[in-house]
Amino acid sequence: MALGMPRLSLVTICMFGIYCAGASEEPCYGNIGDREVYAPFGDWTPLNCTHNCTLAAWESRLTKRNITKGPGWVSVEVGVGVTENEWGTSNISCTVLSGGEAVDNYVTVIPYKIPRLVTLDMEDMLEEGKSYIITCTVHGVAPIQNLRVTILRGKEEIYNKTFKDDSRVGNITEAVTYQITAERSDNMEDFSCQATLALGTVPGNKVRSSNIPVRTFGLPQAPYFNNTHWIKIGTKDTLSCVMPNASPPDNVTLTMLFDNTRLSVNKTKMADGTVEGRATIPPEYLLSINTYQARCKAELLGLSSEDSVDIHIYEPANINLTLSNTEVRLGETIRASCVLTNEHPDQYSVVIGLNGEDVCEDPKWDCNVTVKGTSPVANVTCKAFHKRNQGITYVTQQSVPVIEPANISLTLSNTEVLLGETIRVSCALTNEHPDQYSVVIGLNGEDVCEDPKWDCNVTVKETSPVANVTCKAFHKRNQGITYVTQQSVPVIEPANINLTLSNTEVLLGETIRVSCVLTNEHPDQYSVVIGLNGEDVCEDPKWDCNVTVKGTSPVANVTCKAFHKRNQRITYVTQQSVPVIGNNVWAFLCIVAFVFTGLLAMILVGTAALYLCRRKRKRDSYIVTQRRALRTPQCRTDSITS
Repeated sequence: MALGMPRLSLVTICMFGIYCAGASEEPCYGNIGDREVYAPFGDWTPLNCTHNCTLAAWESRLTKRNITKGPGWVSVEVGVGVTENEWGTSNISCTVLSGGEAVDNYVTVIPYKIPRLVTLDMEDMLEEGKSYIITCTVHGVAPIQNLRVTILRGKEEIYNKTFKDDSRVGNITEAVTYQITAERSDNMEDFSCQATLALGTVPGNKVRSSNIPVRTFGLPQAPYFNNTHWIKIGTKDTLSCVMPNASPPDNVTLTMLFDNTRLSVNKTKMADGTVEGRATIPPEYLLSINTYQARCKAELLGLSSEDSVDIHIYEPANINLTLSNTEVRLGETIRASCVLTNEHPDQYSVVIGLNGEDVCEDPKWDCNVTVKGTSPVANVTCKAFHKRNQGITYVTQQSVPVIEPANISLTLSNTEVLLGETIRVSCALTNEHPDQYSVVIGLNGEDVCEDPKWDCNVTVKETSPVANVTCKAFHKRNQGITYVTQQSVPVIEPANINLTLSNTEVLLGETIRVSCVLTNEHPDQYSVVIGLNGEDVCEDPKWDCNVTVKGTSPVANVTCKAFHKRNQRITYVTQQSVPVIGNNVWAFLCIVAFVFTGLLAMILVGTAALYLCRRKRKRDSYIVTQRRALRTPQCRTDSITS
């Protein structure tokens, strides 16, 4: 709720004076909603004020009309720019009488004008790399402080300008400039300009200019010859001139000259827009050693660029290489002879090399080459380099076999293995040239896997305490050259338990003689524990022991557990159950005792009851007899007595 500050003016006194005597002293409030209202210039804008006061009225220097009141509200229409060309903001008050004082609730009315037109001025043909000015003009807008001008390339905003700090007032036409550097990506893009007038919380009113489609052109790079500048004598060759990155490539013109002779050019446009021109060199220029100049000129829409190169006609080298050995051992020497047999050998320098390394250079045509590396072959080369162009090289090579020792890397997947399990064996030769050898993987003296499989699965089938895995490397040219590597893996043999009990049944408290024997080939790999009803009783080294039945269970569960000594998780268990007789007899005796006790109790209770009943009867009989005696006459008594 927008609340005003209390004031007491002459106008208010005159307005409310006749009511002051009877007005309530209780405070009340007026509400005008938004403190800022944007009003279209030259039109009427409605305003409303709600209140809980007895008196309320609108005060404004603007022209008012249609003043309407109701319970708790008063509305009015104010004219902005209706009677005069006034673009300034106006403070309008909804004045209420609260607690005997006039309270003003102000709202600021801001006139606005949507731009009637937005225009964009720029060139539509742009040379790449050149700068251009874009001018965006917004015609007739107010207030300019709420204006935002945006220059767009397609949908991309490339420039924005606002005028928040501008002090100008009124209907303004504003021109905004922005400098761009033309790029290839601007080609075929639509440039436009947009004016946005933000009016408080109301979404911006947007006015957009027409689009200007732009085309770009340029020769950002010079053409270049895309062929060798050295041509072998007597061959037919073609010149290639490439114009990269030209735009638009269809408008590129290429002109090619060889020794000032204009050539016929075939122009081709590549998929990436590159333009290539190809022209055949006249054959008469290729018959002798010489140097000529070639030129290429590219032209596009008034732009031009060119390139020129020297074309050299040269004679190839013919090399004759001779070696003293057909095979060599490591550390031995080969005598190499290299001779050029072409007409002009002085155009070239010669280098003799071994396995890619230079050994002898001019002027020594022959040299001794010592084999030092571990390569399976000694590659002896003779290279002839053109003295004026090191890129022109002729090479002749001969290879001499070299015997290299084998380095074997044997890797096993397991450090121990159960009988019947599989070991993954990897046998790799780590010497520089393993292809000189054939490899065989074996287990306990028997071949399992042969070339070309370097890796294989080996299944342990024997009961030997270790599995001996071997990798043998045989030289392919000489089977007598053999290298062997071996690794041993402990074999964990499963335990076979033979559990024997001295009793087939047992009385409570009696002893069972337990015999636990491992019948596998290597029982010493395991520790044995004998148990009764889940509790360990005897441990190694006692294979046999006496087990006393102490519990009340109807059966005695005797177990024999075998634990592998190196891996306690490997466990084998055998169990036998023996019925316990003593526990059943005691249960029977307990039941008999319980029943007997119950019967005895019943007999005692019955006897006591019978005794009490008889005693009561005797007492009652005696009392009756005494009473009868008292009622009988004396004489009768005497008679009876005598």
